[in-house]
Amino acid sequence: MLDSITVFEPTCFVDVILPLALPGTFTYAVPADLETAALPGVRVEVQFGRKKIYAAIIRGLVKERPKDMDIKFILSVLDDTPVVYEQQFIFWDWLANYYCCTIGEIMDAALPAGLKLQSESRIILNPAFNRDYTSLNDREFLVAEALEVQHELTLEDLSKLLQLKSVYPIVQSLIRKQVILIREELIERFKPKTETYIQIHDKFLADDSFKQLLDELERAPKQQAAVLAYWQHTHPLRSASRSIQRRTFIQQYQIDASIIHALCKKGIFTTDERIVGRTDSLEESILSSFNLSAIQEAAMAQIEQQWKHKPIVLLQGVTGSGKTNIYIKLIENTLAEGKQVLYLLPEIALTTQITTRLKSYFGNTIGIYHSRFNQHERVEIWNNLYNNKHQLILGARSALFLPFRNLGLIIVDEEHDSSYKQHDSPRYHARDSAMAYARQLNAMVLLGTATPSMETYHNVKEHRFGYVKLTERFGDSVLPEVCFVNLRDEKRNKQMKGYFSNTLLEEIKKTIVEKKQVILFQNRRGYAPYISCEQCSYVPHCINCDVSLTYHKFSHQLKCHYCGYTKSPLTNCPECKSTHLSEHGFGTEKIEDDLSVYLPEARIARMDMDTVRTKNSHNKLIDDMQQGNIDVLIGTQMVTKGLDFDHVALVGILSADQLLQFPDFRSNERAFQLIQQVSGRAGRRSEKGKVIIQVQNINHPVIQFLKHQDTEGYYTWEMMQREKLVFPPYCRLAEITLSHKDHKTVKDAAATTTDILRQALGSRVSNAIEPPVNKVRNEYLMQLIVKTERNSSVQFHLRKAVDSLKKHLGEDKVLRSVRLRVDIDAY
Repeated sequence: MLDSITVFEPTCFVDVILPLALPGTFTYAVPADLETAALPGVRVEVQFGRKKIYAAIIRGLVKERPKDMDIKFILSVLDDTPVVYEQQFIFWDWLANYYCCTIGEIMDAALPAGLKLQSESRIILNPAFNRDYTSLNDREFLVAEALEVQHELTLEDLSKLLQLKSVYPIVQSLIRKQVILIREELIERFKPKTETYIQIHDKFLADDSFKQLLDELERAPKQQAAVLAYWQHTHPLRSASRSIQRRTFIQQYQIDASIIHALCKKGIFTTDERIVGRTDSLEESILSSFNLSAIQEAAMAQIEQQWKHKPIVLLQGVTGSGKTNIYIKLIENTLAEGKQVLYLLPEIALTTQITTRLKSYFGNTIGIYHSRFNQHERVEIWNNLYNNKHQLILGARSALFLPFRNLGLIIVDEEHDSSYKQHDSPRYHARDSAMAYARQLNAMVLLGTATPSMETYHNVKEHRFGYVKLTERFGDSVLPEVCFVNLRDEKRNKQMKGYFSNTLLEEIKKTIVEKKQVILFQNRRGYAPYISCEQCSYVPHCINCDVSLTYHKFSHQLKCHYCGYTKSPLTNCPECKSTHLSEHGFGTEKIEDDLSVYLPEARIARMDMDTVRTKNSHNKLIDDMQQGNIDVLIGTQMVTKGLDFDHVALVGILSADQLLQFPDFRSNERAFQLIQQVSGRAGRRSEKGKVIIQVQNINHPVIQFLKHQDTEGYYTWEMMQREKLVFPPYCRLAEITLSHKDHKTVKDAAATTTDILRQALGSRVSNAIEPPVNKVRNEYLMQLIVKTERNSSVQFHLRKAVDSLKKHLGEDKVLRSVRLRVDIDAY
C-alpha cells in the first residue's frame, strides 16, 4: 500500500459505490494483477480524498477510460466472490430513485457493519529516513526508536507510549521532518466466533498409560477428578467425540478453570480453537406438526388461488385467528419448491415468540436478523444465506437487504405498523419496498394484519391486491368483551383513584385473585411528561431541543426523549425559587408506581424502551409473563404487537384520548389500530377475556366505531375523510426538512427550497413553516410538505427537483452547511 505503484496505462476500469451520501458512482483503475478478481459485487479497497481508505463495492466494469479525469487505482480486492448480487443492485437503484437518496446511503444501510471496513491511522517509519536523530527532540526520538522495534504504531499506542492525550503535534512535526508516514489501514470488523475445545493427549489413550496417569495425579485430587470427568464424558459408549467444549466442561462438571489450565500446562490436555456459529441453537428440525382448522384451510386455499392472478394478497384476520399457522404452512410449501422465504416483522420485540414457534417447526433452516444482534452475528447470517445454509429468514426491516438468491415468498406481518418506516437515511418503508422487490423477483407477497393500513385497504378496494378474511378466532377462544368507562362521569362521581377508574381497578383485583394476568396499555414512557412550578408556571426544558423534559422516577432524572439530555430533578424553581413543583400527565412508570400502592402484593412489570434496551431483556420479560411470574404487565405500544399469552384475561387502556389527540392526519387510524391490537391480547385461549377502555370523549367517532365493533364502518368513514381532504392514499406526501444551528440561515434555506421546488412542482409545494418542535439537538428546523399525485411522472419530476435543490444548496457558500432531509411517504 505504501510503495508507489509502477506507472502504466491501465486498461481496466470499474465504477464503485462508496458508503457515503454522495451522488453516483466513482471510477477507479484496476492494476493488471487484480483484473481477474475485480468482479461486480466484490468489495475493493480504495482511497477517497487525500488519506481516507474505504471498502467500496464494484457496481460494474467501465469499457473506456473516462476523459479529463485523474484516475486512482484500487488498492486491493477484499473478496474472492461477490457479496452483492446484480438483483440487489437493481433493488438498491429503485430505493435510491424512489426515496430520493444516494446509492451510497443504500449501501451503508444494506451491508451489516461487519462487512464494512473502517479506516484507522497507523504510524510507520518513512523508508527514506536516513536514521539521523540529531534534529529530534526527546519525545520524537522515543517515537522513532519505538518504530524501529515495533515497525508500526496506532495513534492510541503513541498516546500510551508518550503518556499524552494529544499526540497530533508530535506526529505533524515528525511528518514535516520526513521521519514517519501515516498509513491508512483497513481493519476487517468481522471475526468468526470461536470456542476452545479440550481433549486428552494421544499418549494417554491406551488403558495402561491412562491408569499410570491417574496414579501420578494422586497428589493432585482435583486434577485427577477433572481427568476422570473428561474420560466419563468422552467414553465411546457416551460420546462419539474425544473433544469437549472447554466452557461446557467447566459448567457441567463444576471444574475450576485453573485446573484445566494446569492440566494443559502439564501436557495432559491439549486445546484447539474452532469456529462455531453464533446463531445456531437447534441441531436439526423438530417437527411440531399441527393441522389447520377448516376455516384456515379454506383461507390458505384462497390465498394460493389469488396468487395466480395477483402476486400481493392481504390476509385480514381478527386477533387470535391463527394467521401464523397459515404462514407456517405457506412457508413449508415454498421451501418444498426449493425457494427462499423472508418473514418480516415490524419490531425486534416480536421476534422472540415467533422465533420459538418457527424454530420448533423448521429448525436451523431459519435465520434471525435484526439490529439488536451484534455485527458478528449479522455477518454470519449474511454469509449463511449467501452459502444457502438458511432458506427462511425472520427479521425486521433491515432483513430486506440480505443476499437472497431464489426468493419465492415475502410475508409482511402486522403490515399496518408504522415501525416499518425507517426514520434515518435512507428513509424507506419496508412494506412498500418489499412489494417492489417481490415484483422485481417475481415472488409472492402476503400482507397480514387484523387492522389494515388505509393504503392497503384502498388497494384491496381498487382490486390491485387479493383479499382473504378470517372473522373467527382459532379453536375455542372467542373475542373479548369490550367495555368503555367514561372518565368524565367517573371523576364527577369521584370514582377515580389516581388514573384508575374504580371499574378498572376492581377488575384488576378480581383477575389477579383468579390467578389470571393483566396487561395495561399507556403509550407514553417515563413518570410524568413534564414538571412545572405552581407559582410562576416555569417548565424545565431541554438545553438542546425545544421540548420539555420528562421525569423518570426510576433513574431519578429529567430526560429529553429527542436528544437524550438528562439533568437532576429540581428541588426548587430556578426562576422564583418556589419549592412548590407539580407533575403533569402520566407515563408507564407512574402507572407502575401507583398500582404498586393500590395492589402491594401484585407482581408488576413494565415493558417500554427503558426496560428492554439490552439484547435479552425483552426475552426475559416474555418468559416471566409466560411462566406466570408477572401478574400485571404495563407497557407502551410494545405490548400491542403480536404477543400471545395464555393467561391474559384482562386488558386495560388507561387513556384512549391521548391516542386521538396527535396533530397528525393518521391519528384516528393509528388509535383505531392500537386499541384493536391491544384488545386482542385478552382471552386468547378457551376463556373469554375482557377489555376496559378509559376515555373522556366517549362521543368521538373512532370510539363509537370501536364501541359497536364496526371495523368496516370505520374504514369507510376514514376513507371518505381522506378523499375529501386529499390525504393518502389519495395522494403522496413528501416532507422536506432543513436544519441548521443558525435560525436565520435555515429560514433563508427554506425560502430558497420553496422557490426551487415550486419551479418544478408548482402549487403542490406548501409554504415552509416551523414544526411544533422547531429545535432538535441544537439545530433549528423548517419544514415544507410536497403533496403530489400518485403517478411515476410526478415522482420523476420530484426526484429531479430534489437533485437540483441539493446541487444549488451545495454550491451556495452560506447554505451548503444546511442539512437537507427528504422523506418520501413521510406519514
